[in-house]
Formats: sequence, C-alpha cells, structure tokens
Amino acid sequence: MSWAPAAMMALAGPALLGLATSALGETTLTGAVVLWAEPLLFLLGVHLVLWMLWENHWATAATTAAGFLLGGVALRRPPVPTAVQDLEPEWAERMHACSAQPADRRVPVRVLSWTLDPALPAPSVHSIAAQNADIIVLHGLNEPDRAEQLAARMGGEALFLPGAHTKAGLAVVVRGKFQYCGGQEESWTVPLGEPGGGGRAVLTFPEVEGVGVLPFIAVRMPRPGNLTGWTRWPAELQSGAQSVAALARALGSGRVILTGDFGVPRTFRKTAGTLLGAGLHELPVPPSWPHRLGPLPGLPLHALDRAWTGDDWELNSTMAVDMGDLPRRPIVTELMPNAGTAR
Repeated sequence: MSWAPAAMMALAGPALLGLATSALGETTLTGAVVLWAEPLLFLLGVHLVLWMLWENHWATAATTAAGFLLGGVALRRPPVPTAVQDLEPEWAERMHACSAQPADRRVPVRVLSWTLDPALPAPSVHSIAAQNADIIVLHGLNEPDRAEQLAARMGGEALFLPGAHTKAGLAVVVRGKFQYCGGQEESWTVPLGEPGGGGRAVLTFPEVEGVGVLPFIAVRMPRPGNLTGWTRWPAELQSGAQSVAALARALGSGRVILTGDFGVPRTFRKTAGTLLGAGLHELPVPPSWPHRLGPLPGLPLHALDRAWTGDDWELNSTMAVDMGDLPRRPIVTELMPNAGTAR
C-alpha cells in the first residue's frame, strides 16, 4: 500500500469514529464503550504516531495525529441543554416550598464526595474529618457506625441509607443538622434505573452552621449489572439523568448542590445536557479514577465523581485528595454564594 491511501485512512478512521460516536453519544452501547475508552484510544494514537515516526512514515504519522485530534475534538464538544420532564405538580410544589426555607449563606460551603469499594476496609474517620468538610457524601459505605462517628467528630448529624440490592450504602453527614420538610421526613429517595443497578438520588435539606438550609442531592447513577444489563444501561442512564434533572428543577435549581457517583465521564454529553436543561452547571472537578489498579498506582483517567450547582453558587476551589491505596480519590469542592444572589 502506498503512503497516500494509508495516510488518508489514518486521517479518516479516527476522525469518523469520533464524529459518529459524538452523534450517537451514550444512547447506544457501542457509543458508550467508545466514550469510556477515550483515554485509552488517545494513548493508542500516541503510540501509533511515535511508531510511524520511528519508521520514518512522516506523512502517515502526521495524518494519524490529525485524525485522532479531530476525533478527540468531536468527542469533547460541549453538551447541549435538553428538555426536562416535570414532576407531578403536588410533589413538585412541596419540594419547591421546602427548598425556599430561609438561608444565610455568607461563608463558603465545603463538600466532600467519595465513592468507596464496599469490599475494602473503610477509611478512618480521622482521615475523612481532616478534610474539614461541611457536607460529606460517602457512597459504598457498609459501616453505619463510621457515619455516626464522623458526625460526632464534626458536631453534626449523619444520615445512613443501606443499599437495597447491594452492599453499597450511602452516608450523608453534615456539620449541623438535617431539616424535616413538612415536619415528617428528613430525606427522600428516588430510584434510578432497574433495582439491581443500585441507582438512586437522595434529597436532603442540611442546615449547615453559619450557612443556612441547602437543597442537596446525592446521586449514584445506575450500573450495568450483569451482561444482559449492558444493553439496557444507556437507556437507564438517560432515564436516571431525567429524574435527577426534574427533581432539581422542582426545587428551584438556583440553590441546589448536586454531587455523587455518576459512573460516567464528561464525554457522556447527553447526560450532561439533561442536567444543563434543568438550569444546573457542572463544576470542573479533576479526574479521580482509577487512583490504583490493584497493587499498582494508577493514572486517573476519568472524573466519575461529579458535581453540579445552580446559579446561586460560584466555585472557589476543587481538588482530588490523595487518601492512600483506595481505588478512587475523594473530591473536595468549596463553593461560595454568588454575590448577586446572596441574602
């Protein structure tokens, strides 16, 4: 094969793959797999280009680099806001009334979100408390006592919800207390996807000391589960994003803080577009997974623990914290009330 056809194929192949995947997005299993594998495909492209340069195939190396660059740009197009469904009117009115409680947000709010492996020992209470967070979300925690100990350390309250079909429990701890909306409930759980996938959104109204009452949503998106579950997973992911977005809009998205284990990277544009349609904005949190691959240190490739806020908040800082040998790093985000909306 002459260099010209080879060079054209090297340009067209990666570029067309990126364009096709960007158009389909995560609505198909093939598209979802390509989006997940984007960092690995990039490393493959770098390897191919270096090998071609070593072999003195300059033209093919240049077009291969251009093809992978075009494909990567196509995959990383900004998400487009999409229409969001409405909650049932009675439930939506109640949620909006709860989120309208008086707030006195004059100081920053620090939020820690961490997805743990329930098969591994939980991190120490001391190491988590040392991050000085006002709200802590721990997905995959299977030891309720740890949440209570953490709350005692922070001088606050803990909410622990066991997993319905998995070992992955959820703990939300606040430096303050949880408000009871309507005087009866302190949290509401919205299932996301099929029961076996473990997806859910948990709504609470933590009253942070010195900050006020905040509408806060902790999210864990559904997982594919077994082999047959992979074919349903893209649709479940979109359905879950719609449910979360509808909940945020019913609350009045300006004051909402939403964080948790989305299980998908930022290249899943349709998931992000659904939340944008609810008036939320994604925070640029750093990659947190994989921190380790078994006994080997990993190179974080994806930001699977993600965070969203409404217009009432602006970002002070965000970072992924090194907390030892666990597979995923926690994300610590500090938010400041927007000067134009603070009360």
